[in-house]
Amino acid sequence: MAKNKSSDNTTAVAGLLVIVSVILGVAFYALMQRYDEARLVQKQIETDEAFVELQQMGNTQSDK
Repeated sequence: MAKNKSSDNTTAVAGLLVIVSVILGVAFYALMQRYDEARLVQKQIETDEAFVELQQMGNTQSDK
């Protein structure tokens, strides 16, 4: 009977490790998605700033 109890504990610990691993995996995936989204937003801001700068350069040249 004692051997069976030890096996139950091992199974419980293994189950908890699987659950924790899944939770950490999902959290890491969500974090990477947010990081990628932030990087895309930053690239879009840089693109918009460059576009505005080019427009302003074009406007000053056409004013001359």
